[in-house]
Amino acid sequence: MCSGSGLPRARALYGPLPEQLQHPDSFAWQLRKMLRVRARYRINESEQVALPAVRARGLVVMVHRLPDGADTQVTAVNFARVPVREAVAIESAPAGAAVTDLLGEKPHGKLSQEKRLSLTLGPHEGQVLLIR
Repeated sequence: MCSGSGLPRARALYGPLPEQLQHPDSFAWQLRKMLRVRARYRINESEQVALPAVRARGLVVMVHRLPDGADTQVTAVNFARVPVREAVAIESAPAGAAVTDLLGEKPHGKLSQEKRLSLTLGPHEGQVLLIR
């Protein structure tokens, strides 16, 4: 049992939440953005349809069919300490389909005619992509 005022106040790892939510590069801002993308595209309701084979150590790629049944969502995460660059087979999406970076809110190119998705990820980086 502590006497006096109790336990010392804990330090926040990333700073106060209200302050973080004002800065796009903060942990809380980025987490809020991910949760909004998850809700908007109903990723939590999607069906995982593939875990494509990859060569890069530390790279994980998950392919999901979104609830609408028409779009494909890809989550790619590089758990390695080195950057990776790889083209991954996405068999469930149509060749030549447009790819959008959902977190960056920008085009990511197109799926090749061989249904391969080009990925470039930095160390400990991830991407959430929509193929339509």
